[in-house]
Amino acid sequence: MRLRASLWLGILAVAAAAAFAAYKASRPHVAVVAALEVPMATPPGIVFRTAARGGRDFQPPPILFADDSGAVLYSFDKGAEPGSAACDGDCAKGWTRAVPAPNAAATGNWSVIVHPDGAAQWAFDGKPLYRRMADAPALDAKPDAAKQKGSNPPWRAVAFDSRTAPNLPLGIQVRDLPNGGGQAFTDDGGFTLYAFDGGADGSDCKNPACALRWKPAAAPEIARRVGDFTVEARDDGVRQWAYRGRSLYRFTGDLQPDDANGAGFDPRFQVALLRRYFMPDSVVIRHAPALGDILTTQAGMTLYARDRFIDADGHNFRTDHGSENTGRALGVMSCDVDCTSRWHPLAAPAGAMPSGYWDIFMRPDGTRQWAYKGYALYSFTGDRQPGEINGNESYALMPLGQDDPYASALAGAKTLEGNPTPPPRPGLGVGAMFWRAATP
Repeated sequence: MRLRASLWLGILAVAAAAAFAAYKASRPHVAVVAALEVPMATPPGIVFRTAARGGRDFQPPPILFADDSGAVLYSFDKGAEPGSAACDGDCAKGWTRAVPAPNAAATGNWSVIVHPDGAAQWAFDGKPLYRRMADAPALDAKPDAAKQKGSNPPWRAVAFDSRTAPNLPLGIQVRDLPNGGGQAFTDDGGFTLYAFDGGADGSDCKNPACALRWKPAAAPEIARRVGDFTVEARDDGVRQWAYRGRSLYRFTGDLQPDDANGAGFDPRFQVALLRRYFMPDSVVIRHAPALGDILTTQAGMTLYARDRFIDADGHNFRTDHGSENTGRALGVMSCDVDCTSRWHPLAAPAGAMPSGYWDIFMRPDGTRQWAYKGYALYSFTGDRQPGEINGNESYALMPLGQDDPYASALAGAKTLEGNPTPPPRPGLGVGAMFWRAATP
């Protein structure tokens, strides 16, 4: 009997491995805990901008909120009560309210203040938000910049902190997981947690086929309810975390932190999110062999960004990307009319608005194009079938120092703080423009 049981388990393991390999080659990431009504990290018209780090600071740079023009948003650091207008008179000469789009609605930490004059204004964590006008005192676009402290009133750039959340039980963290759809809950090792929608206590995932891939997120013996997290006592003796009534699991196909390989594997399991990130309806995340998760169209055609590379050796096409400031400086000029005969811009609909990591660029012909993390996105005519990535790592060499428009654009680029972008390193005398598959 033991031999027969072992044989069946072996057959199940082989079948599950084959199914997993097939699914990874073409799967899209599907809905992310829609049943939990996860709020958006940013409403329409609010985008992320990355502040610069200098010197020997190796910490991840702060992610700041900005309006749809890219202007960083500020609030008063102190002295303003939640929901108050606070900036009027002389203050209003240098600062203007962050105005929401018509019919904008509150979501997550975002709310809309309606002033007595009928004007609306965005507020974050209850504090009204403003953008700096040209004649306002210059401030660093950093949440903790010293220059803000001497201003009157004191201003603070509003930062998006993807690492913290209120009421987290011991052993559960929050992690920035764009390939999982937002701010995801993880265990204390950084591995993604998934919410199960197939039964209140996870009873439908106790058969061998399911249990082979999904492991319960174990809660300590002394664990008790914390906020939206509860503890479920399973009939196998395991105490398991649940979030908003959904049992939490780990996916055995996630081999390292930041993996979200379980997204789309089984529709009953969805990445457990605190906040979700905006994604255009025309875009999905799929898994590509050797590249990992990439952005594609709904039809499965790979999306690409064109980047500027100036180092001469040791180049890794997957990780050596320019900053978002570089992408915005290049804009759509890196692919002119002749270029678009082979590289098709990812069109943004007329009513679409930027949000989160997604911007909208205007092309010379007046059409609108989606951009992700600062870079305009394109599909490639050389990809004939969904899943092909024939445009990846294609590049055009050019001598550094030649008078080309890309170098001129980068030389004129400004950081969020208003400083000139540092000149590119000379490398060995050769630069390049290259196409890379867009990764989340």
